[in-house]
Amino acid sequence: MISPRSALALSLAVAATGLLTIAIAAAEAPSTTVQFSTHLITDQLRGGYSVAIADVNHDGKLDIIPVAAGQAELAWYENPAWERHVMIDDKKAMLWASPADIDGDGVPEFALLSDFGQDPKTSKGSIWLLKSQGDPKAMWKSYAVDAVPTAHRVTWVDLEGNGKKEIVMAPFVGLKGWEDPKYKDNVPLLFWRVPSTLDAPWKRETVDDKLYGVVHHLHAVKWTPGKRDELLVAGFDGIVLYTPSGQGDKLRFDRKVLATGDEPRNVPGAGGMTQGTNDIYPIHIKGKRFLAAQEPWHGDEIVVYSEKGGQWQRNVIFKGLVQGHEIAVGDLNGDGRDDIVAVDVTNRGRPTPASVHIFYSEDDTGTHWRHELLDENMMAGSGVVVADINGDGRPDIVAISGNQVKYYENLGIAR
Repeated sequence: MISPRSALALSLAVAATGLLTIAIAAAEAPSTTVQFSTHLITDQLRGGYSVAIADVNHDGKLDIIPVAAGQAELAWYENPAWERHVMIDDKKAMLWASPADIDGDGVPEFALLSDFGQDPKTSKGSIWLLKSQGDPKAMWKSYAVDAVPTAHRVTWVDLEGNGKKEIVMAPFVGLKGWEDPKYKDNVPLLFWRVPSTLDAPWKRETVDDKLYGVVHHLHAVKWTPGKRDELLVAGFDGIVLYTPSGQGDKLRFDRKVLATGDEPRNVPGAGGMTQGTNDIYPIHIKGKRFLAAQEPWHGDEIVVYSEKGGQWQRNVIFKGLVQGHEIAVGDLNGDGRDDIVAVDVTNRGRPTPASVHIFYSEDDTGTHWRHELLDENMMAGSGVVVADINGDGRPDIVAISGNQVKYYENLGIAR
């Protein structure tokens, strides 16, 4: 507290010079807890793995598209009544679907991965483009893009900054990555430009062929100002940023390892030795960028990285997951600080299902976080998304497990 005498002296100084600015930092208020209402979208999945969010029928509402490896149908659930509409029914071992409206008609297309397996010798790894044939509620048409063994993650990225998105895909492992000793091989990062007609041949091109071990996640990000997207990749190499430059045949990629992630160690939930980073997202706290990560691959930690002097400093904020699989981020309570949501599969013979974990940011330095459980012991989630599902301006949570998809409606600050 400033004493009356000090306050008078400061006042006089200000009056005399007009140059004195006094900044008094107020104590940072702790974050507030959000109240959620749980909605079961379906409990009839077989091998539910990932979940996508998109406005499928161009009505201004976000719909839910669960991807299940154990069934041949891909369907979308229409907001708000969650009526189920089958898109395709002839695929197997589907793993991932990524939406983007590439033709500008308001209805997204989907890049889809199917025929997944961990062994490159037996995994075809099919990559498809799905397109509505006029009515999104009717059956969709699938166009073959390519086939790459263990095709594992796919997303859409505007690499040239021209408003045209490319498909970028990372396999799970390299061609020799399933041989003993496992994961000892390079993993390619590949992309495809959309041809003028979707049934024309798609040309496979390479972002990088020097990733190593396991690649688990990739995301399109706006890292530097400009029209181009960049890529954040998480795997045994840690956190790798790819920045494109050039156009057409002269398109090139600058590769930068932002952080190496967790050191090699034995994590029981991961089934043995693991390392690096499992999933990664940029987060913002009062306008400053941090990195939120789940580490190591299929591991037990939630980590927040802060940048200092061009280096990313690692801070473990939680260690207690059994087999972490995916994170999502968003400002759940509207305090200007992004929060972290994580799902924990725990499916290696463990009878107790996991919960959805929420980590609320408690300060502006990215150092202090509060851990809470949502849907405790009722959701062994493999995939999670944060998005405003009901259009009320508050971010909601959607999570998928082996047989369920749940929508956790953000009701605002708990009273």
